Formats: sequence, structure tokens, C-alpha cells
Amino acid sequence: GIRADAVVIWATLDKSAGRAGIKSFLVEKGTPGFDVPHKEKKLGIRADDTAAYVFSDCRIPRANLLGGDESISKKTSGGFRGVMKTFNMTRPMTAAMGLGLAEAALDFTREQLAEAGVEIDYMAGLSSQTAAAEKFIRLEAIFDASKLTTLQACWLAGEGKPNNMESSVCKAHAGSSVRTITQGCIEILGSMGISREHLLEKWTRDCRITDIYEGTGEIQRLIIARGLLDYTRADLK
Repeated sequence: GIRADAVVIWATLDKSAGRAGIKSFLVEKGTPGFDVPHKEKKLGIRADDTAAYVFSDCRIPRANLLGGDESISKKTSGGFRGVMKTFNMTRPMTAAMGLGLAEAALDFTREQLAEAGVEIDYMAGLSSQTAAAEKFIRLEAIFDASKLTTLQACWLAGEGKPNNMESSVCKAHAGSSVRTITQGCIEILGSMGISREHLLEKWTRDCRITDIYEGTGEIQRLIIARGLLDYTRADLK
């Protein structure tokens, strides 16, 4: 954002090498040709500033090449593969962030239902619940499913095991679930849910990004489909 003293970018050293030519660089604020014209105005996560970056004839010192390796092997994906591997860690983190917002929304809604005298009987069937309680239980079930997929992806990462598929599953599931949950909580609480006197409307705005950055939900579903069907990029775009 605008407060950063330096940014990490990915750029190619050799366009003819394709993805193998991609390397990561550190670009410091004040570097000639690097400009931060403005801060973006966003729907949510406003505490985390996002800025536009403009590069115009920006020359970066060789020392700013992260890793210091200028070699390009066209037999591998080079730095691009390293970028993709980081997603196996950051996608579960993004899912967890969204689930934190969803859990806060559920906790707040549960408290408001209790104050209103709405009883949630987990031992009874859904058909025996009030409309509000029945909807709330369904939202909790969606939350639990997303939480389990996220825990699995994190556990695999912690064990040093491949989690490419699992990280995409938890990211895709949570990205969709947290929107369903926060929106559902607003529907249960009515006007209270959209009032700025409470944080629910903020959590609803903040959670929208979880299905966008670190790879959109659509991209995650492509990755999952390729993995399940053993398709290549050319087979399934």
C-alpha cells in the first residue's frame, strides 16, 4: 500500500523463456520510475490500505533480485513455480481469515437471537425449529464444513505434505461460505444486520475479498477440476 517502504514484484528477465524467466524483485520507494499515485477506495478491508503502482522505465539494481540467481532454465517454471507454491500456504490463511469473520457474525447473531428469546435446540430436528433457528443451524453447518477443509490444508502444510488440491478446496469453499454466512446473518437480524451501530455489516463487506485475492473462486475450481480429472491446462481452461 501507500505506507510500504518497499514492494516485491515479479517480472521477467527473458520474455522468450515464458514462465521460466519470471523472477522476484524488491523495489524501494523513491526508485526512479516507480510511482504510487493514489490509495484505492474499497468496499471492505479498509484498514489494510491498497494502492496503485505505476512503473515507467523503472530500472532496478541487480542487488534487488531476490535470491540473487539470474540463471534461467527453460526446463523448469523458474520463479513462477515458487510463486505458485506460496499459494499453498496463503490460500488456507485467506480461508481462515474469512472464517474468522464468519464466526464473529455467527456469534453476534446467536447472542441477538438469545436476547430475543429464540431458542436453538440442537437435539431437535430442523423441522421442529423456528424459521430463524433453522436458518442459523444451516449456516453453522456450512461454517463447520469450511473449517474442516481449512484445517486439513493447514495440517498437510505443517506436516510438509503436498496440499495443492486441499488449499484450493478450502479457499474455494470458504470464499463462498463466508459470504453465504454473513449474508444469512443479516437476513436473520433484519435492519440490525445492516446498521453501522454493529460490526456485522462491516464483516460482510470485509469477507468479500476472501473469494478474490490469492486466486479467485473460479480459478480454485479449475485447479480442483484439473486435479480430480487429471487434466492439463490445455484440456481444461
